[in-house]
Amino acid sequence: MNRFFIICERDAGLFSLLQQVIANLPRALNDSMIPIVYFSKNCCYWVPQGYRGRDNVWEYYFEPLIEKYDSNQLSETLKSFVATSPPDPGSRGVRFDSYHYLSNNFGDHSQLLNQCLVIPFEWKDPDLWLRTVCSRLINTFIRPRQFLQDRAADFIAKHFSTSVVIGLHIRGTDALSAEEPRLFRKNSLVLERYLQCIAFEKQKSPDAKIFVATDSKASLSAIEDVFGDDVLSSSRIMHTQGAAAGQGPTGALMPSYVASDANIAVENGAEAVVDYLILRHCTILIHNGASLARTVLLSDPDMPHINTHRPGWKMRLKAFSIRPGNLRRQMQRWQERLTRQNKIRFEQWRDFLKGIS
Repeated sequence: MNRFFIICERDAGLFSLLQQVIANLPRALNDSMIPIVYFSKNCCYWVPQGYRGRDNVWEYYFEPLIEKYDSNQLSETLKSFVATSPPDPGSRGVRFDSYHYLSNNFGDHSQLLNQCLVIPFEWKDPDLWLRTVCSRLINTFIRPRQFLQDRAADFIAKHFSTSVVIGLHIRGTDALSAEEPRLFRKNSLVLERYLQCIAFEKQKSPDAKIFVATDSKASLSAIEDVFGDDVLSSSRIMHTQGAAAGQGPTGALMPSYVASDANIAVENGAEAVVDYLILRHCTILIHNGASLARTVLLSDPDMPHINTHRPGWKMRLKAFSIRPGNLRRQMQRWQERLTRQNKIRFEQWRDFLKGIS
């Protein structure tokens, strides 16, 4: 009988959740378990009425990882358990019964060192090895729903009239809030750096368009003020005024304009996926630290990029020195670089997937 690895939600942004799925795919497939993503009411994108005919947040925006194994395979008892008694994101996961294992760990648990991919989320960007491996996983398993692909394709056909399009992803809102406790978010958005990078690219390609994906209307306006009609944007839902930070369903820090209204959040998730698909078609990506931008890099190992958020050595030293367990984590990452080849068994996975299809 088939065994299933159920990837559950955390109270986090959509592309952090997507990276969680990517990181855990090797863990499921190496153990010959069928991965199913089931995201419920413990993330801010969930709406009681469902969205576009689906009642699973993952399937609002993406097809099931394996076509014939969607969340309808799961019993109502299991779904209720996920909604009311989800695993602790800090744990490896829990066994629901003999055939279903549940986890919502990001993939960076110390005991999962050789089982999950380690995707950076602070200052560091994914290296070429990780981008190459993840691009194969993304192209195989991560399939945005057709209505989102069509929306992105229509925008590209209408607006990408030149051969060079500079892609910008500008993360602001809660990342810049005074309530944000994480040091790697401090000073992460400096618009002058974006403008300098754009100006440099425009010197090389004066006719280049600039596609801006951002959660902040103020950031978009700042780029438009300098580059005018060359600036493109596909999103309508952004932070415009008021508090930058809010709280998700379990109290996690989230952008206020998303956390305040689930009906806005669910549409914002759709816009984020469209932005992601459009950014993949840009010539270069300029970004600060954000899961959406890093997912673009993971999807295309050949995408050139510039990270505008590079902290000085004092900030790095401060972040390293005050965080508990940093030395242990650094040692784990060093060991992971030596052993990560053991995680990737594409030929074995192919045989497994053929067997269940």
